[in-house]
Amino acid sequence: MRKGSLYRIYPEEGQKQVLEQHFGGVRFLYNKLLHIKSILYGQCGCSISRSELDKHSCLKRYLSMVEEGKFSIFATGKQKLR
Repeated sequence: MRKGSLYRIYPEEGQKQVLEQHFGGVRFLYNKLLHIKSILYGQCGCSISRSELDKHSCLKRYLSMVEEGKFSIFATGKQKLR
């Protein structure tokens, strides 16, 4: 049986910004990978594994942008480049 715990955090203003940037960047990368997978499956009917996606060279550019904090979340929930 799985058990779970719920936690509530109350970050300060600076911590909120860091968390928003981190989660916004992660969501951006996830959506980008999902888009690549769906296009690949739609065009040639084949699937690509997560480890193969990790090796994809064009994604390294996005990863470096996320690490530099160039993404942020706005009230609409969409990410935009600064």
